[in-house]
This record gives sequence, C-alpha cells and structure tokens, in this order.
Amino acid sequence: MSNQRAAGPQLSPERSQALAALDPWWNPAWSTLWQRIYLRARRLLDSGTDIRPEQGFPGTSENLGTWLYRQCQVYSSLHPQQRRLLAQIGISAEAARHALPRRRNLAEAREQGLTNARAYWEQHGHLCASAADTHAGFPIGQWLTNLRVRARRGILDPALRQQLDAMDLWWAPPWPSDWQRACYAVRELVRSGHPLDPGSAFAPFDDELGQWLYTQCVSYPGLAVEQRRQLAAVGLTEQTAATARPNPATHRPSLETGLYYARSYAALHGDLNASPSAQHEGFPVGGWLARQRHQPSLHTAKFATPYPADPLLAAIDPWWNPPWKGDWQINHRAARKLVENGIKLLPAQGFPGTPDWTGQWLYTQCVAYQNLHPGQQQRLTQLGITTANSGTARPRRVTQQASFDTGLAYARSYAARHGHLAVPRSANHHGYRLGTWLAHQRKRAANGRLPHRRAEALDVLDSWWNPSWGLPWQIAYHAVRNEIHGHILNAAAGFPGLPPAATRWLLTQCTNYGDLHPGQQELLTGLGITPQDAHAARPQRETRMRRRTGTNGPRPTTVSSSIDGGLPYARSYAHTHGGLGTADYTTEHNGFPLGWWLYEQRKRANAHLRRTGRPWPHEHALAALDPWWNPPWRISWQHTYNGLRSALAEHQRPSASQRRWLTNQHTNWHTLHADQRTLLTTIGLNPTNKRLQATQSK
Repeated sequence: MSNQRAAGPQLSPERSQALAALDPWWNPAWSTLWQRIYLRARRLLDSGTDIRPEQGFPGTSENLGTWLYRQCQVYSSLHPQQRRLLAQIGISAEAARHALPRRRNLAEAREQGLTNARAYWEQHGHLCASAADTHAGFPIGQWLTNLRVRARRGILDPALRQQLDAMDLWWAPPWPSDWQRACYAVRELVRSGHPLDPGSAFAPFDDELGQWLYTQCVSYPGLAVEQRRQLAAVGLTEQTAATARPNPATHRPSLETGLYYARSYAALHGDLNASPSAQHEGFPVGGWLARQRHQPSLHTAKFATPYPADPLLAAIDPWWNPPWKGDWQINHRAARKLVENGIKLLPAQGFPGTPDWTGQWLYTQCVAYQNLHPGQQQRLTQLGITTANSGTARPRRVTQQASFDTGLAYARSYAARHGHLAVPRSANHHGYRLGTWLAHQRKRAANGRLPHRRAEALDVLDSWWNPSWGLPWQIAYHAVRNEIHGHILNAAAGFPGLPPAATRWLLTQCTNYGDLHPGQQELLTGLGITPQDAHAARPQRETRMRRRTGTNGPRPTTVSSSIDGGLPYARSYAHTHGGLGTADYTTEHNGFPLGWWLYEQRKRANAHLRRTGRPWPHEHALAALDPWWNPPWRISWQHTYNGLRSALAEHQRPSASQRRWLTNQHTNWHTLHADQRTLLTTIGLNPTNKRLQATQSK
C-alpha cells in the first residue's frame, strides 16, 4: 500500500479505481497515521461507545481521547474531508467548540499499575524492573521509574508507597536501582545452586554479573550498611570479598578489573609500559591500557571534567600516559632493568655491559638530551644520566662481527626450534630482537652490503631466509604448513577438513599459481600441491547470503576476500560477460563467490578513499576490467543498466520492470549523475526521447 501511495499520479486509473472501491480514503490528502487513529475511533463508536466531546470523551483510552481532543482544538484548520469524517463520529464544529480535555482516571490508573506490579513481583520476586520492561503489555518499568522519582522528591502518596513496600522493601532504594536489580539476580542464582566463590573469579556467573560482583568486593567498605547486609545474605562478606579476583577472560572488563591487573603488572615490571598486545595472567592488559590512554581526551571534550581513571592509574605509575611515544617507555624500562641488576650506565665509556640495542638507544637520548621533555629528563636522571654526563656520551661500541655472531646464535636457536627463519619484524627470541636483526640483514643483502660468508651462514639455517617474494608470504606458508600436518590435501574439493584461514590461503595460491615465483611453486610442491592440483582447485560449496537484519546466512569462510584471491575469477568473468556490472551479490563464477568478493572490494575501496582521500591501490586492476565496477551511485542501478543494455544489444524486448526503470530515469533525469546520463545516452535515452522503451521494443 505504501508503494501504491508513493506512485501518486503515475498509478494507472484502473488500479486507483480498484483501490477506491475497497476504501475511498485509501490515499488521503492527509497522513495515513491520522486515518488509522480515526478508524480506531470509528470502531469504538461501532462497538456501542458514544463519543461525547462535551464530557471529555469518557470511555475512550487515554491516547485516543487525547487525540480526539486535539482534533477539536485544530478543527478549523483541518481538511474539509477530515471535518466531514469527524462529523460522522459525532464531532461537529459546534461539538468541537465545547469539547473538554480527556480526563485521566487516576484511581483507575493507580489500580492498574498496582495490579501489574503485583503480577510482576509474583513472577520475579522483586520490583526493580528496568525502565524498558513491560508486563502483559503494561509499561511496568516506566511506571515504577516515575514513582521512584516522586519518592525521592518526597511527593509520593504514602498509601501507594506502603503497598509497594509490602511487596519489595527495596523497590526504590537510595542507591541506583541497577545495583538492586543485579543483587536480586545474584540472589536468585545462589538460591538455585550457583556457588559464590570470589577466589575463582565468580566462574559460575556470566560475564556481566561476575564483573559486578568483583566491583562490589573492591568497593565493599564504601557500600551502605544495607547494601553490605544484602551481600552478606548471599554469602559475600567483608572477609570473602578480600579474597576476590576478577575474571581475566572477560569481554567487557570493568574499571576495577583493569586496575587489578594493572597493579599486578606494575608490581612485576615496575611500570605500566605495556605494548598493545601484552597479556598478563591471561588478561589483555596492553589493549586495556591503550584504550584508557585514548579515553582522557574524549572524556574531557564531552564532559569538560577530568577522566575518572586518570588519578587511579597515576597512583600506580605516574607516567602511565606520557606525552611521548610508548616505544620510549619500553626502551627506558629495558635500561632500568639493567640498573636494577647492578649494571652502571657510563655514557663517557659508551655504555659498556649493555646490549647493543639498549646502549645505542641510551646514546641517542644523550645526544638529544636538551630537546627531551622534562619528564623524560627526570626519568633518565633516575638512571644516572644527567645534563652534565650526557654531553660526554660516546656511541655504543660493538664490532659488526660480534653483533652478527650474537644474532646468528639466536637465529640458530630459533631455526632449531621452528625449522625456518620466517620471523616477523616484531618477534623476540629469548629476549633478543631477532625479527629486527633479520630485517636488518635482509636490508643489507638487498643493498649488496651483506658479506657473502654471513649470507651463507644464514642460508645454512634456512635457504629461504630472504625470499624474493617478501616475508609475509613466507610467514603465511609456514603457518599453513604447521596447520595441515597430518591432513591429506584435496584441491579439487576445496581442501576440506582444514581450518578456514589455511583453506583461503591455499586456494589463493592455486588461483594465482601461474604468477608465483618458481621458488614459491617449489615450496607448494613440498606441501603436496602440484601444478595439476592447482589447476583443479575449486572453492568449497557454501551457502552465501548478504548480511541483513533478520538473516542468519553465513559469510564465506573457505575463500579469501583478498585481491589476489578473486582477481583471476574477475578477469575470467569480465572476459565472458563484457564487464563486471551484471555480477550481483549472489553471483558465482566457476564455483567462486564473485559477487560477494566484489562487494568486499567495494567496501575496502570506499573505506580507503574516506580514510586517506586517495584512490584504492588496487583500483586500476579492477577498473581495467570494468570502468564502472564501483560507481559513485548505487550498484543496483548499474546492475539494472547492464541487464537492459544486454537485452537491447540482443534485440530483445525489455521486461516490464526494465521499462518502468527507464521511465523513472527519464522522469528523474535532472537528479542523475553526469556519468549516469552519459551511460543512458549510449543506449538512446535522453531528456527529449520519451518513448525509448517502445522504440527499442520495435
């Protein structure tokens, strides 16, 4: 019906007459909401209830009576046909002038609220309903919330409060009702057999209640007497609260939980200089601290008050959120550990006894000492580096051969354990920055500065330690090799039985097998993938649906959404169909979900453009197949256009939907993008050609 109303004058007379025969007011000149409420009043009148404006519309619901009184107030400004309809239910111009507002029956409303409150209490055992809760269609949560406000202001009827107190003494507590509701939830779970064990991080309870219980343990001394009494009734006394520990696996850690692990981390390391990926006792303390460092500026901008967690974290580490980079803090910690272990930092002697990386960092700080932040200078002074001796600092002197031998020893240890040297740049091995050292050796090799003997020493450990195709591929190769150990690879079936990530990577390699380096092909052969297997590889069959509200269709899990994973299929499809415009979300090509893959590429291209203001790096690869693969208008428009263009090229009659689409384009020509107009012109549509569809049909 909404579509028919939206058609307006374009709706055919036959359809309009057919709908008018069912309801003369199916498309009124006023809002359909007005019409629907009017029909409610009409049905009430038909049921035998008279509508009497002069008495305040007795017998109507509060909402309907209020609406009817509003119509009486604006009677003179209504449409003539609206006044005619109101006259049919007894509201004439005379009656509207004498109308009284709808009077609410307070006694009836109170009794209705009490009845629903009693039913809610019998079902849940309390009256701490949230504001959004309803019971049998009655907004019990909002009703109780309004009464709590009146109770706190001291204007609630004592008789009504007495009846509610008889059901639940703490229905309007002096503390937040959320607290009371959580306490009641814990009480019910304890009664049903859930053990309350603070020492086990309240494992039997869900994440939210477990976090709440730990928060109560931390703030136990500051709770009201009645709050502590209620907690003691469920087994949480002051003595047991002192033994509580939070759950490190929580998805939404509370401030108290984060502070617990922050204190534990600082006790172990002496500060809060944790990398974003750092874990402590199973808790992601690095990620939590990174979020806390991001919050102060946001909180101050929104509330114009200091961030509440700032003083609590500053009590643990005054420099938990310094104005300089976190890398500086981590290097400072390494230097501080040396001092704590008894090594004296001697700038004038080149920091003897310190590791190569730390010594060089200390020398860099001495050189830039005058430009450092006062807080940085203060922290260096604690290590023994002052303004006076920083000027005498000499570089950390370690011979290149000694440094290489140290790194080679750690590389030999890593290769003996893992079987390769595909080490990420950020990786450490037994405290040594092996990833950074290997990256430095690869850089020297690329520049022709790595001696032949040193390169041979690394080749002995791993012949592919410096692959010409880049380290990320080599790291992924070894990860997949570990995952497929013991599995039989079936490329033609899409590598069933493997983890999704391994399946996606293997299918991508098979798809681009011809473009791989001979060394990469040799490594894949070592996994059992021959050129014949790569040619026969096909994705697994999966149910694929675009995610929308109310749909549960899974996304593809065994195919890669990377540009390399789908570009060969896109080339094949564009060669067959003359472009990519006819591939909708569900389109598959040779078993590959090409429509879904194109959808993912459009998302990435648009996100990159919004973030950087520059075109996506892979834009040219897809634009070479179809210039309009990602147009600035809706892709559904492009699908329809390409379908119509194909039909016209094959001298087929456009379908009814295509003819309607053409009519809409002509009607809305002035709103179209300039490139859309150009595309339409190529198939013969222009502002003056109103009969394109008929012409093309002939």
